[in-house]
Amino acid sequence: MTTTLVALIAIAVLVFVVLINGAIIVPQKSSFIIERLGKYHRTLDAGFHILIPFVDRAAYRFGLKEQVVDIPAQICITKDNVSVDDGGVEALNMRLAEQYISQFGNLAKTTHTIIMPSNVADVAGLIATAMSTVREIK
Repeated sequence: MTTTLVALIAIAVLVFVVLINGAIIVPQKSSFIIERLGKYHRTLDAGFHILIPFVDRAAYRFGLKEQVVDIPAQICITKDNVSVDDGGVEALNMRLAEQYISQFGNLAKTTHTIIMPSNVADVAGLIATAMSTVREIK
């Protein structure tokens, strides 16, 4: 009798642990990517969800809040040899976590390397044009 009782208690504890590991609560403004056996299965939004233990796992956890990334100042020299410092702040708002994982990866770094050098040159050119126009008006 005591050995069966101990076995039943051990099985009950094991079932309880498996059920607890299968339940997941996703906080507000967050999104979890669920992988089933290592492959993308679905995206969980905020709320309570049940997973299949040992098969599903929350592989990636994302905050969907707006992220602010500082863009370091870059020095440009205009046509009239004036150096201009141009820096900025970039606000990233991620809405679809599965697209972020599959397509973008490191979005902030990509944006800095592709977009910023051309924008800095454009802004420096606009500032130089504005300064020359002000000189002509005076």
